[in-house]
Amino acid sequence: MKLHLPMALLKVQFLLAAAIVMAQVLGKETLVSILFAGTFPVTVGLWLTAEKGFSEADKLAVSLLLLSCLSVAGNTLASGAGLSLSCLKKLLIFWTTVLFFSGAARISPEENDVDFFLRGNGLLALFLLGIYLLRGEQMYVWQGKRSQYLTFGFTNPNLAAVFLASVCILEWIAWGWSRRRLEKAGHGCLGLVMGWFVWKTQARNAQLLLLFFLAAGLLPELLGSRGKRLPDWACLLVGIFPLLFALCYLGVVQSPWVQRWFGFWISEGKALDSRTQIWLFAWKQFCGSPLLGNYSRLSGNFGVLQMHNSHLDVLVSYGTPVLLVLWMFLTQLLKGGKPQGQLCQRGFAALLLSGMGEAMLFSGGLGIYIFAGILRMLANYDGNRGERT
Repeated sequence: MKLHLPMALLKVQFLLAAAIVMAQVLGKETLVSILFAGTFPVTVGLWLTAEKGFSEADKLAVSLLLLSCLSVAGNTLASGAGLSLSCLKKLLIFWTTVLFFSGAARISPEENDVDFFLRGNGLLALFLLGIYLLRGEQMYVWQGKRSQYLTFGFTNPNLAAVFLASVCILEWIAWGWSRRRLEKAGHGCLGLVMGWFVWKTQARNAQLLLLFFLAAGLLPELLGSRGKRLPDWACLLVGIFPLLFALCYLGVVQSPWVQRWFGFWISEGKALDSRTQIWLFAWKQFCGSPLLGNYSRLSGNFGVLQMHNSHLDVLVSYGTPVLLVLWMFLTQLLKGGKPQGQLCQRGFAALLLSGMGEAMLFSGGLGIYIFAGILRMLANYDGNRGERT
């Protein structure tokens, strides 16, 4: 069998992402760093070898790389601040995510490739379930203490929740695409367990993205609307929604009706206005440099690496032009995919919405972008799955 290099690299990337999750859960932080570093060269190789020519998304991806580089260089010169190699890590992660999304969108999987990713994800879900049953109490440790939040050994429950939500989405897709009754039942049960894990993290951001996937992905499939693409207006909206969410949040979070209707989401250490301070700080930094952003200030002496909102973080770090091109880039990715793969496209859109409360897709996140990119690749599947045999 002839080796298909881009798909082989994509499978390596998935294995690295799964290994990162397992190593993090087991407390192997040094191994996590090594595995995470390994995802960078694999992404570059994937983008360089991916087929289907130079797409519109690729042109936008290259534009993002050039514009963000010019932005950081210009901002550094204007501020007179220096940039160390460690401070450039955030820019490198942004580039890696953009290239991975762009490369994955050019790859079309065969049926055996789909089986590899869905069954591999099922094994990862089984590992998470097993470790929870064996070490339940340890899975709630946060900052060295037993907490009420399920963390699975991650640095915070929000990061753990988005990883769990990614595994959950893939399990529900496997449930929808499985042909055998037993396999379908197994993936369905694992999907429910992963969803319950997300609930136990009490991470509102991940809970919202799962609700979106249920409403815009699974529900239409169950009602017989399989294969319908997201309308262009919906692609545009999802592509910029995290920023719109931040703006609306700052405008209404202190309103009495918001505090009354969403009070059930308040828990210890998680007030409804928990993002207000960091987002106001971000807007202040943006107003000081709207064109070039303020990357050197955020990633330099102040040590603030991300603004807990993907689009706001890009805006304040790299400036308005980069955010506008990113919006065009994400919209282009959301418009693609095959009819059979639209459920995966909804999953990709859901993970983009994780940017409402976190910037991990484009600024850290221990490789969470890999799960999003794999969902975008699976959206290119043009086979016939989901029929019972």
